[in-house]
Amino acid sequence: MAEAGNIVRVTNVTKTFKLGKIDVQALKGIDLEITRGDYISIMGPSGSGKSTLLNMMAGLEKPTKGYVKILGHEVTKMNEKKLAIFRQKHVGFVFQFFNLLPTLTTEENITLPLIIDGKNPKQYQERLDNLLELVGLSERRRHKPDQLSGGEQQRVSLARKQTLLFPFASAK
Repeated sequence: MAEAGNIVRVTNVTKTFKLGKIDVQALKGIDLEITRGDYISIMGPSGSGKSTLLNMMAGLEKPTKGYVKILGHEVTKMNEKKLAIFRQKHVGFVFQFFNLLPTLTTEENITLPLIIDGKNPKQYQERLDNLLELVGLSERRRHKPDQLSGGEQQRVSLARKQTLLFPFASAK
């Protein structure tokens, strides 16, 4: 259970990497709380630890010291299998390059998580239509990533995450 409305809690997180014989401290004693409704930006110069912090918050890296909780679950103590399931259900990424599969259409890229989850995307056509409408891509549903603008590709990536974040109410 989340602590007093906290979605994310980072407590005294430190991350040290070995670079040959040198210890490089990417994060030092970071504390952060994100509550429902917060909008945050993590800013800083290259090499200041922004990506490392985000990787910690997503459970992609373990801190050298401290802990990270998401929705009250301490991701820093989860094994890889539990982390994968947790990320699938609760964590979304919008990567700089969106990680769309170039051979798939917009709708195929959006429904890919359903296929990975063992579901038949054809059963969710109404939900797909709603998602495409929501992100303004109804007319681009059969386009491949190289036929989309950067903003359109980003919206495909966002819609793809919605397919599992907001489970489909009913399959027809």
